[in-house]
Amino acid sequence: MKEYSNTKFENKGWRPFHKLYACCFFILTISCTTTKKSLLKQNNLASETSSYLLQHAENPVNWQPWDEILYRDENDNNKLVIVSIGYSSCHWCHVMEKETFEDKSIADLMNEKFLSIKVDREENPDVDKVYMTALQLLTGSGGWPLNAICLPNGKPIYAGTYHTKKQWMQILENIQKRYESDPDQLSELAEKIAEGIQSVNIIVPPEETKPFNNSFLDDPVKDWKQNLDFNYGGEIQEKKFINPVKLDFLRVFKTTTKDSLLEKYLNLTLDKISSGGIYDALEGGFFRYSVDPYWNLPHFEKMLYDNAQNIGTFSDAYKENPKPIYKDIVYETISFLKKRMAANNGGFFAAIDADNTSGEGGYYTFNKNEIEIIAENNLQLFLDYYGIDFEKPIMEDLFILKKIYPESQFTANKKITEKRWKKLKEFWEYNIKQITIDRDFPLVDNKIITSWNALAILGLNKASQAFGEEKWLLQAEKTFSFLVENLFKSDILYHTYQNNMPKVVGFLEDYVFLSAAALELYKSTGEKYYLDWSVKICDIIIDKFQVKENPFFTYKMKDPLISKVFDLNDLTIPSSNAVMAHTLFDIGQLLDREDYLNRVQSMLETIQPDVENGISYYSHWASLYVKYAFTRHEIIVIGPKAREFSREIQKEYFTNILFQQSSVASELPFLKDRYSENETLIYVCKNNVCFAPEDSVEAALSKLKSFETQDKTPNSRNISIYDINLN
Repeated sequence: MKEYSNTKFENKGWRPFHKLYACCFFILTISCTTTKKSLLKQNNLASETSSYLLQHAENPVNWQPWDEILYRDENDNNKLVIVSIGYSSCHWCHVMEKETFEDKSIADLMNEKFLSIKVDREENPDVDKVYMTALQLLTGSGGWPLNAICLPNGKPIYAGTYHTKKQWMQILENIQKRYESDPDQLSELAEKIAEGIQSVNIIVPPEETKPFNNSFLDDPVKDWKQNLDFNYGGEIQEKKFINPVKLDFLRVFKTTTKDSLLEKYLNLTLDKISSGGIYDALEGGFFRYSVDPYWNLPHFEKMLYDNAQNIGTFSDAYKENPKPIYKDIVYETISFLKKRMAANNGGFFAAIDADNTSGEGGYYTFNKNEIEIIAENNLQLFLDYYGIDFEKPIMEDLFILKKIYPESQFTANKKITEKRWKKLKEFWEYNIKQITIDRDFPLVDNKIITSWNALAILGLNKASQAFGEEKWLLQAEKTFSFLVENLFKSDILYHTYQNNMPKVVGFLEDYVFLSAAALELYKSTGEKYYLDWSVKICDIIIDKFQVKENPFFTYKMKDPLISKVFDLNDLTIPSSNAVMAHTLFDIGQLLDREDYLNRVQSMLETIQPDVENGISYYSHWASLYVKYAFTRHEIIVIGPKAREFSREIQKEYFTNILFQQSSVASELPFLKDRYSENETLIYVCKNNVCFAPEDSVEAALSKLKSFETQDKTPNSRNISIYDINLN
């Protein structure tokens, strides 16, 4: 067993690469927290700030923390190096720690023959990305814990995931014997694997590109449909991940192309997710994934990035299709974040463990006796509302609460008055609390990760737009202020905030997502402060992360491991290069920045074969193609009531709109010479040609919808970035 990532390696989703018959790779750069060689003979994790590393601080293994200084000066005996990667809420990381790394015989072998390093993948995602690439190239899938064995020079010769104590002992003994008997063979293997990792990150622009027309995505989406589950939602897999970035693109595509089949699929998927065990009906929020294809039995960890993105996805869904269940889920998920994952400083914590002292899901599950105590005289009503069937426990004799119906629908069907339902629900919740209050809550990993908090800003911003909740926008602004005040120092953005200090220089995803969050706050508030921040961060990215050999940005600012890494495909979060391209595209139009627009053009041309051959892995890029290939409209709101008008407009779902507002006079291209103190005007524009302004939201939306009706059959001409007239 292992902790699963949400992708499976396929050539169509990754750049082609020859099959490897061994794994692991890259030049390891590591050191202790001290240069004294004697300290290598002890576990040195106790002084770390990472929750995951601290979980291993009492192991008998002499673990060393990751560092970017070469370890070779301290590895006098030329020991093989073990690099073990995981994270605090990883269930199978806990299992392997308890049954393997706490075992004295295992520890004795590791301490005698190996140099052992522990890495928190959330703290050092650059390290994890390289290891994960190698593991997926070998096996076709990936997961955690990720355990690699490397030569003293840092180049790996083995990698795997979870191992039992017996398996791990055999692996260590066999590799050590081979190292002693035939080190040259292992060196040759390590060199080949290192070359393979480098080849994966070589990006060659296509000799010819296809035009960015409105039919380019048709065949890729048609192929993708073969892997969509039209019975239970999601993709056809044994384990189900929600994958918000994919659902967001499919919503954009189906709305733009009027694809009724995709509309049914999206409604089905969100309904199944809403009523399944993957959504926590006890406290709100989403679990990591479902271990079955029906969304019933979750893996119980909760991640900030999942919940942040799902808030946005369900908010967009509500804009287009205002189902009460979508609204309930957004409100409850935000409430959960504030209760369990919000720091006092405005940031949000990284994750909540799946386990408590009772095991995985121990906090969230109930046995039959407990349910009967909770429900008392209204047992059948309780079972119906929470979707419980005593004949079908989710595991052993345990049950999970599910949100089968929105409250309004349930009470209407059962003919329960609002007064009675309120009293009944409060009674149940009180009884539930009496049971859970005696349970220990799972560990909360209190790292504050910049990129994940930026995703929370984006989710809160979307929710504020959909439901008109100003308090959520204020929370998003508070989180943004926390990040720039505490993790942005001398034009360097940091990746994490731990023990009241920034830690680890930021990666591309940190810069990119924060820039995107600033841009979306600008669109919601009209405050140029946020636009300036977005531009500032974009320019830092271009200065610090660009490379000469291709138009993309490398994941790490400097000193890469074995190879530069380019984050191009969507995984648990969208591709950072794709998010950057979206941001550059919007700012390029808002500010008439031809340099930004030219960069986006090159990025799209280079990524085009990947989108065509594996669109499900490149869905955020595909969303950008929609902006190019289909008619784009602009909505400009300017005047004293711009915020008021904008709030009403942004409750609507749009797929290809550039939105801008200002309550004051502005010299920005779209706003220049349009401000009046006496009225607020709404300009509806098409391909930057603006028509007579309207003075009411209703009239402006009516005009926009009439334009969209005219554009129901997309323009067949090829659209290039150079077709956009910004004057």
